[in-house]
Amino acid sequence: MTTQGGQTIRRICTGFTGITAVLILLVYGRSILSSSNVVKFIPFKGQLLNKGALFPLSWQVDGLGAFFIFVLLLGQTLASFYAWGYLKEYQGRKSLNLFSFFWILFLISMYGVVIAGDGFTFLLMWELMSLFSFFLVLYEHEESHNRRAAFIYLVMTHVGTVFLTSAILFIYSKTGTFSFEAWTTIKSLVPAWQLNLLYLCFFLGLGTKAGMVPLHIWLPYAHSAAPTPVSALMSGVMVKIALYVFLRIIWVSIGISAAWWGWLLLVIGAASALIGILFASVEGDIKRTLAYSTVENVGILTMAMGLAFVAKYYEMNSIAILALAAFCWHLLQHLLFKSVMFMGAGNVIQATHTRRLELMGGLLKRLPKTGKWVLISAAGLAALPPLGGFWGEWLLFNSLWQGAREMSDGWSRVVLPLCVSLLGIVGAVAVA
Repeated sequence: MTTQGGQTIRRICTGFTGITAVLILLVYGRSILSSSNVVKFIPFKGQLLNKGALFPLSWQVDGLGAFFIFVLLLGQTLASFYAWGYLKEYQGRKSLNLFSFFWILFLISMYGVVIAGDGFTFLLMWELMSLFSFFLVLYEHEESHNRRAAFIYLVMTHVGTVFLTSAILFIYSKTGTFSFEAWTTIKSLVPAWQLNLLYLCFFLGLGTKAGMVPLHIWLPYAHSAAPTPVSALMSGVMVKIALYVFLRIIWVSIGISAAWWGWLLLVIGAASALIGILFASVEGDIKRTLAYSTVENVGILTMAMGLAFVAKYYEMNSIAILALAAFCWHLLQHLLFKSVMFMGAGNVIQATHTRRLELMGGLLKRLPKTGKWVLISAAGLAALPPLGGFWGEWLLFNSLWQGAREMSDGWSRVVLPLCVSLLGIVGAVAVA
């Protein structure tokens, strides 16, 4: 690989980051200026095929989509610029052009999922996102354990896709359209038990990609096998896109039809947070440790989303808004701190040529700049004040406690105080 070839990833990633930065400023700025409704607004819509096509590809951007485009832009920028130096180690022995090719397609497919305006476009972009991320996980395919990790990821993500495809085709059979806006009618077209099964299909399909327990088994394998910039992007952004789709389809399009939908998210989120941090505390591989930390933080985000679902069902808007604020803030903070932690891990691995934590020591003197950023990020992930991670969990604590006080449902008197206790335990173990 020549020096010129080695610069390809830098040029392409920098150019793509710059272009999308301009686009997000235009879209987000236009959204704010043109909208009188901050809850839901659509600055633009469009179609890639004509209306007479069997499956036209449509897209839209509203307030929810604009926020996640910003999240994707931020995560993409951090990971892309880190890849500049990290990928120098591959020059001469791996194709950086091939890496940059799948990297750009992976980014484009994630944007496609966020701006998809109908179920068919979403499924197409979702499948492309899964395939391109699979090829990135498989980049160092010479090692057998990397091939096994990529295969586990491919199988798990396609199991999830089966549930998603089944749910979307069922909705299409009842409504006659893939348009998200028309899916609000599904509640009046099917009995409650079918609606519940539909929700479970979305839960299993999206929960697999998000890494919720017990559907998280692919995550430590994929993160340990993928190049570090890929791990940072998958952990910081991709798993959160699954949560975005949950909000897009269930919250915005279909609507919440049963309180247990939110309770399920709360319980699974609490279990994910606890199990994730316990596994992270005993794991000896630095990248697998960070992967289990991602499971923990996905659990915290799922708890916030679940509480928002429950509060919306009972029309307790103040609690729902507080829970969503906790969700959005913690999502941003986890993106920042976890991306930096993976980058620090990549520097350590390249400096020590090992991922085993028990073989490391005295690295602060050898890598002072990396050490400084890792210490700050670790404190942020452990939710230590005054860093941003603390305020996200503080908002979640307050929303859970307020829900326990104001909700009259019997489940709330048991589940919400239990979630408060578990969140405290998770925070204590994270500090350790």
